Amino acid sequence: MPMLFVSGCVNIVKVGIVGAESFPISPSVTTQVKSEFDVETRQFCDPELDCYHYYFLPNKARKQTLEMHHNASFTDTTYSTSLLVERQGLPTFTGSVVVIHGFRGSKDWSLMTAAYFQFLGFDTYVFDLLGHGELKTDKGFGVHDVRYIQRFIETNIDTTKPIIAVGNSMGGLVATSLTHEKIADGAILQAPMTQFDDSLEGYMKDKKPWYKAFLSDETIRSAANKALYDAGLNAQQTNTIDILKKSNSPFLIFASNVDSVSPYAAFSPLHSNNIEVVEIDKLEHAYMSMIGEFEHEKILAWLSANFDE
Repeated sequence: MPMLFVSGCVNIVKVGIVGAESFPISPSVTTQVKSEFDVETRQFCDPELDCYHYYFLPNKARKQTLEMHHNASFTDTTYSTSLLVERQGLPTFTGSVVVIHGFRGSKDWSLMTAAYFQFLGFDTYVFDLLGHGELKTDKGFGVHDVRYIQRFIETNIDTTKPIIAVGNSMGGLVATSLTHEKIADGAILQAPMTQFDDSLEGYMKDKKPWYKAFLSDETIRSAANKALYDAGLNAQQTNTIDILKKSNSPFLIFASNVDSVSPYAAFSPLHSNNIEVVEIDKLEHAYMSMIGEFEHEKILAWLSANFDE
């Protein structure tokens, strides 16, 4: 009976992983952001996925000031930050940025990040992960997603200019793979997941949902691996750190010292000539996609070193 109970728990958690929907976001907020930053909703017809929508933000290299204010309460903690960037003195950047959200996010959650890179001078593209937002497909867990974004880039983006992938959490795995495979020229990773089963266990540790008391770490990891197996994948294919170790492309990684999903301690040993790892102090995983003054300074320095005209 205990074995049957454990097996049942694994299947229940697996079903929850596979069927997890994107977190909702206020339509009024999305509408306001779209209007303020001239966001275009476009459609691309993929030969394998059929037609889907993505967001395009044309560069705002002529706009003189960017002012952003974040005030979020995704957890028991409220986090606020602000950003003011003046055009005067900014380096000149051209090219494209591809923005990819994390597990249970959607392209709507990435609009503020996209608007930041739009202001810096990049044409910016924002996508849903497979099985998220409007993409009603099976989940790709950051692995299968790479191919569909690759097809988009090769069809729609000027590859003679720099292409930078920006990925948050699970989107960090996608951005890492795109860059390692030379589909993108560099990547900025915001709290990238380490490996799906490890990161899911870390998420449960940090989030502490009420049902966690009934689930062992082994059950959580088994459920994660079963979900991957059903998608034709294994945990090793979702290991962002292994891919980073094999790549010689430029990466900028933000990781928090209190984030069990994407712990700074897991990424700090990767710091090298091509990988810069920035420690964020005492910031929960849910807020790691936000760009404040500190993150802006690090991003600007990294872009200037690698992609300044």
